Amino acid sequence: MILAHPYEKFLRKLFSGGLKAQSFLLAGSGASRGRAEELLVKFLICKTRDVCKRCENCALEINPDLHVYAGALLKMEDAKEIERKAHQSAWRDSKIFLIKTDFIGWEAQAAFLKTIEEPNPGTYFIISISSEHALSLPLASRLTTFHLGTSKPDSDSAARKKLLSGRTGQELLNAAVFAKDRTRLEEALQAFEFWAEEKIRQAPAPQLKNLAGFLEDIFEIKTRFYARTYFNQMLLEHLIISRLYLDL
Repeated sequence: MILAHPYEKFLRKLFSGGLKAQSFLLAGSGASRGRAEELLVKFLICKTRDVCKRCENCALEINPDLHVYAGALLKMEDAKEIERKAHQSAWRDSKIFLIKTDFIGWEAQAAFLKTIEEPNPGTYFIISISSEHALSLPLASRLTTFHLGTSKPDSDSAARKKLLSGRTGQELLNAAVFAKDRTRLEEALQAFEFWAEEKIRQAPAPQLKNLAGFLEDIFEIKTRFYARTYFNQMLLEHLIISRLYLDL
């Protein structure tokens, strides 16, 4: 959903309507993301879920139950630490984990997914990241997502149509176009992920191993993309050629 301005009014309406989610995703960039993080934490801390500014939780200057993880990459050791702390008792009412990052490693995402699937009562998780495309589909699907923009990214848009249909030669030409813009390339990478997920659901058993391998290939390429260790066009061309072998 779009986190509309003013953020405080929007969140107050959601929580007063009975929002019971414990895991959230804030997707967007700029100063507005920091403001959204601050407000969401305040609503989760408040005993009335209204930022009443009167309860003892709202009055706290330093909250021992707020754990912030900030950095370009959330690593496996961070995910394990979050899992360990999430199972410890809170000092007060609500324990909150705020993860501010550009990318979460795939092993760390798998570990984090297990942590949020059965959270303890009063334990909340917030992932704040520039793009939801940096997350795997299983993890993203379990988060209540707030987009800090004017519209939700459309993963079934031109990227999917142009890169997943037609001749391989034309797809490679399109790869050069998409590689010039990181946002469009993110959409293209997720389009491949959607394609692989759908194929896995529909494929007969003998084909599952190859399709699962292709999905792992996507995750590895996304890791390299967010780590900026390879040229974008090279990564996208690799996926196109890998998919070609699946169709042979």
